[in-house]
Amino acid sequence: MPVQDQNANTSSQVSKVRPLDELVIQVATDLMGVGHNQSLQAMNRVLDRLIEHFGVDDAFLRRHRPDRMSEMVTLRRPGQEKVEGLEKLREIPFDADPMMSATEYLAEPLLIYPENSSELQEKAKNDLGIDIHTIAAVPLLDDQQTVGVLGLVRFNDDRWGDDEVRTLFAIATMMAQFWNRLEAEKQLETKAHFDELTGLTNRVHLIEQVNDRAQTETDHSLFILDINNMKAINDGIGMSHGDRYLVEFSERLTSLVRSDSIVGRLSGDQFAIFIEGSDLSQSRKMAARLVDQLKSSIDVDGAKISRSISIGIAHSEKGSRSDDLFADASSALQSAKNDGHSSYRVFDHKMQMSATRRYELELALRRAIENREFVLHYQPAVDLASGKLFAVEALLRWHRPGATEVTPAGAFIEVAEESGLVVDIGDFVVDESVKQLALWQTTMPDLEMWVNISPAQLMSTNVADRFATAAKRYGTDLRRVCVEVTEHTMLSDLHAANGSINRLRAQGVKFALDDFGTGYSSLSQLRDLPVDMLKIDMSFVQGLGRSSHDHAIVDAAITLAAAFDLDTVGEGVETQDQLDRLLELGCSSGQGWLISKPMPLDEVERWFDQSTRVTSLATRPPVLES
Repeated sequence: MPVQDQNANTSSQVSKVRPLDELVIQVATDLMGVGHNQSLQAMNRVLDRLIEHFGVDDAFLRRHRPDRMSEMVTLRRPGQEKVEGLEKLREIPFDADPMMSATEYLAEPLLIYPENSSELQEKAKNDLGIDIHTIAAVPLLDDQQTVGVLGLVRFNDDRWGDDEVRTLFAIATMMAQFWNRLEAEKQLETKAHFDELTGLTNRVHLIEQVNDRAQTETDHSLFILDINNMKAINDGIGMSHGDRYLVEFSERLTSLVRSDSIVGRLSGDQFAIFIEGSDLSQSRKMAARLVDQLKSSIDVDGAKISRSISIGIAHSEKGSRSDDLFADASSALQSAKNDGHSSYRVFDHKMQMSATRRYELELALRRAIENREFVLHYQPAVDLASGKLFAVEALLRWHRPGATEVTPAGAFIEVAEESGLVVDIGDFVVDESVKQLALWQTTMPDLEMWVNISPAQLMSTNVADRFATAAKRYGTDLRRVCVEVTEHTMLSDLHAANGSINRLRAQGVKFALDDFGTGYSSLSQLRDLPVDMLKIDMSFVQGLGRSSHDHAIVDAAITLAAAFDLDTVGEGVETQDQLDRLLELGCSSGQGWLISKPMPLDEVERWFDQSTRVTSLATRPPVLES
């Protein structure tokens, strides 16, 4: 071939290639730096370029969905803002026709011409009223997986050249990368703004939204909700069950508030709601409704889980700072928790002082754990007829530096539970009581040690290990240990606590239902509870002789306990009359100040020495005063 002809041919090829290269560059520019909000406009620009460059009649993008459907992302037709019949093309199953079936796993460009598309042409003419002659269907591939199709349609018989097909494949690859980038950015945005578990607004984004909307001069309220004792679920039946409970709880919470409210998750078991245009009266009504309806049980893999909630409300009738709203709602929440489970409180300025005191108490408790400021006192329990000692109850006390008297657990245990410090404190109680029992068992082998443990400790997965480790270290017979659990804890968290209870019982540990009569159970539930002993609450014992109601409750408890072969102990025995009436009703054991007050170790051991010479309560020595 002459050199001149070769150069002419090369020049002709370059002139054809260069426009295609320029098209690829233009498409890359159209997609560069585009975010979600402008993505549809960018894709439409790309399709318009393809229509103009290749002279086609339609250009479209379809996305593959996991439900085996092909979804139209966009379709462009020259000179038409809106393409008629598009709704018929919006969603098409892959098995609708051979064309759709061929694109489901398409890996290479597919070219369809009149001679091999009679069924497709007939369908297009009947459904859309158009004469399709040729189609170029080019796959959008992401890691060798077909995620969509770029399609170009001609209403004539023009053929596609190899260079054109390669260019379309390159552009389809860029489109797939563009989709992939958008999806990654969407996921990052979702993680930045939404809670991964529940899908609710997360803490950071919630605060941002509240900060923007709280500055308006309209009534608004911020609710902070706390699921009471959520830790018991996680520790007792596992984090996965706890997570599923939180998801169901979140959905129920969202369904109970107005659609224009902001609902977010602040932390593991704490949520927030921001409401605009709601006066204080309306906010109170909503809080009462939430407290009532959110405590209903939720089924998680057959386990019926219910939790009470506490709510703190901060309300403002004018613009406010989000920091102030959250601080005030937190103080109100703390006040609600102080009032007991299933309650709500609206912030007032007295609460701020209370919150400060609680914070200071928590810091002091942390120091107390580090400095080993906790001690145990012991209160004897005796056979009421003979006065014979058979058990002691270990009671937690705090010996604060500089204080003349020890602080009983009731003054700080609630803050310890809410701060999570109760588990560390409880570990001390277990270790110290098991150690002391081992020392006493050398001379009093039948003596029992009653140990109080908190709900959080009972739900923890290692409480049985704590007892076993201490028993091995000190040589203690755990068959002489009885764990006291309150009626409320046993009944509300029985499913969550079953693992710990069964492991402890396998070690020989017995269980007592403490403060019996103060919970919400019926007496008939006793037969289903894994307990060996009932401790009748002191409020009923001290009502004997004065209240027929208290007399009936004590009588029923003792009778039913006997039917279920459970021991009974009367708590808070302070008078001889109360003791006599317990004996008449069939309660054989008791403890209280008539018998002995709680005493430190040295005093209770002196009491032991004296009690060995005592044969009846009538001749028991007076209570030792400290």
